[in-house]
Amino acid sequence: MNKSNIVADYPDAVNLWRSLMEYLKVEIVVEAPEILEPRAHAKVKITATNTAPSGPDWPDVAFMKVELGTGDPTRNQRGGWEIAKPVKTALRSGGNTPGWSLGEHLPHGAVYLLSGESIAWEIACPAEQLPELQPRVESYIAWDMFFRTDQKVPIPSIYTRPAVSEYIQAFGSIKFWDTFSPKLKSIHLPGPDTPFVQVQALTRQMTDSLASIETTIESLSEPRSAAIGPEARGHLRASVEYLYEERRVRQELNQAIASADTHKITQAANSIRNLEVFESAVNRAAEELVAKYIIPEQEAHGLWVR
Repeated sequence: MNKSNIVADYPDAVNLWRSLMEYLKVEIVVEAPEILEPRAHAKVKITATNTAPSGPDWPDVAFMKVELGTGDPTRNQRGGWEIAKPVKTALRSGGNTPGWSLGEHLPHGAVYLLSGESIAWEIACPAEQLPELQPRVESYIAWDMFFRTDQKVPIPSIYTRPAVSEYIQAFGSIKFWDTFSPKLKSIHLPGPDTPFVQVQALTRQMTDSLASIETTIESLSEPRSAAIGPEARGHLRASVEYLYEERRVRQELNQAIASADTHKITQAANSIRNLEVFESAVNRAAEELVAKYIIPEQEAHGLWVR
């Protein structure tokens, strides 16, 4: 059963699930310098609280198997992040006790939250890695795990924006999009009647552009080291894939022009259209990066294919 069928076929259940979800409130507190120095450390505290009403006139609302995800489950194992044992706190005084045993429905050690209870996790990590941290709190509101909740807890942009700006500057510093000259779409491909001098000039241009691409490949280390966070890495990955595809198409076109074979030139020209797929991937990645960090247009203009 897919999600769309559930929404359409069980509207009352979905509305109940959405209303119950609102009772789980998640807060985040970050202790870190606003300028993310390489050796600075940060502490992140995430607290989830069951705010459902409690009393003899209210039904019991319990969040089951409450867990924290960080976006990279191996980070703490590699020594980059330290996640302390969560601390559970009962904020309520009194209240009704459920007439059923929670332990019968949960794995050993799993956390549940009754009304008024909260749980807090503390994460220690290098401050410069805050953009990598993607905390989310997951839980369930039913024994059969049907009602699942999943709340993303974004790190405040004051701690992540500087790192993204550094990536944008590093990406712009290598003049990535200036590499592709002349633009393939603007090239007038030679035919049987094209003067030899024009063919020579075009071949020279293609050879120069291939050399420029190799230079750009060698300079990728700076934006790679600055690409912190999934959006920045996604943009760089899409841009590099575009770079290698441009190189492949230009090599194929250069060889076809040198052969003076009209059929080969036509085939190579057709492959230029394949670049549109790679262009779209770069532009989507740029849009995601700009949208998440609210980057001004003037600063972000160099992220798109041009």
